[in-house]
Amino acid sequence: HDGATPQAGVVQGSDGNLYGTTESGGPYTNRFGVGYGTVFKISTNGVLTNLYYFTGGDDGAKPQAGLVEDSNGIFYGTTSNGGTNNVGVVFKISTDGALTNLHSFAGDDGAYPSAELVRGGDGYFYGTTQGGGTNGGGYGTVFKISTNGALTSLHSFTGDDGLYPYAGLVKGSDGYFYGTTIQTYIGGSYGFGTVFKISTNGALTSLFFFTGGNNGGNPYAGLVQGNDGSLYGTTTSSDTVFNVSTNGALTTLYSFTGGLDGSIPYAGLVQGTDGNFYGTTHGGGQGGVGTVFRLTIVPAAPVILAMTITNGILTLTWSTEPGGVYQVQYKNHDSDLSSPNWNNLGGTLIAPGTTLSTSDLNIASEPLRRLYRVKRWQ
Repeated sequence: HDGATPQAGVVQGSDGNLYGTTESGGPYTNRFGVGYGTVFKISTNGVLTNLYYFTGGDDGAKPQAGLVEDSNGIFYGTTSNGGTNNVGVVFKISTDGALTNLHSFAGDDGAYPSAELVRGGDGYFYGTTQGGGTNGGGYGTVFKISTNGALTSLHSFTGDDGLYPYAGLVKGSDGYFYGTTIQTYIGGSYGFGTVFKISTNGALTSLFFFTGGNNGGNPYAGLVQGNDGSLYGTTTSSDTVFNVSTNGALTTLYSFTGGLDGSIPYAGLVQGTDGNFYGTTHGGGQGGVGTVFRLTIVPAAPVILAMTITNGILTLTWSTEPGGVYQVQYKNHDSDLSSPNWNNLGGTLIAPGTTLSTSDLNIASEPLRRLYRVKRWQ
């Protein structure tokens, strides 16, 4: 009666309590005796309070996603069923359990939302539905909704730009929202999903199409933006961890073997304060029933791309990763080539983009033979 089968995590409210949902349980049940789900709060020492029991009617049923809090201490969430048309609702609930149905989906504006909402900087909440839309196929939507329930469908997926956005969105530092779809449908064939970005006015760009090969496929999880500005995620086909730039350049960082390292990473990642990424796999591991893993991103080594001399000034250009800190060093060929020590050429430099240059002015006054290297500090 206090809830059952929670599918989402909890969120800590501004009052210090943890808030969450259960997909089933509660006193109101269907003809099979299965409850329609609950909203609860629980203190950090384990005292649980049921805030609301879904009835399966206009208030909704089966909340699969977690909650998100606004600046006024009100929580917002979705149910994957129930509502006026039995295809899900968006609701808000106070910390004392007063629930308001903000919007009942009708199909054309979306159906079966299963992911957590995300707050935009404009006061709206943004989310996805894994079904519904205006294109006839019920391929899913992206929407925004105000705190008083005014919903705007931003995009209905067509198949060639993705199918079934199972996960929610992440708000990028550039103001766009980024997400994934688990499939595509192009030319009569099903594909392996996409990474997309969408603006607050609904302009959607497909950034990457998964092939199911080395780059993975079927990403059920959402994305997380790393400290370096790239987006990181997982795929359940080919079992990969990847990053993708905001312009769509994707790199497969790791492919699980299905052995002790794990298999089928359904869930997304979190970046720790140590800079590493942490996640879970559904299978694999020592007992064959999943793992918790840490992924360390090894920065690419800088490569010197060009060395030019103009009017006695040497200019070096090398490859960089945006935000990386680099130091150019040198040895004089004639005097200290055998020494293990290197001399710094100027101070450290922070890369704003994918290349960086610096100049050695000393060779202008005296012809020198020098050996150069570039080190990345962080």
